Amino acid sequence: MPWTIEDFTEQFEKRTWPFAIETDFWLERIELLDWVSLENKSLLLERKPKIY
Repeated sequence: MPWTIEDFTEQFEKRTWPFAIETDFWLERIELLDWVSLENKSLLLERKPKIY
């Protein structure tokens, strides 16, 4: 079952998703996720976590 925006967001909020470590790395990973639609990529990029 494909991941949803909510799944990604939940993982980020829990800070369990490894992409949360570095913003640039996150952006690169999104580009490589062929199975994520362009619309969803935009939503993911808008909702990416702030790095502390």
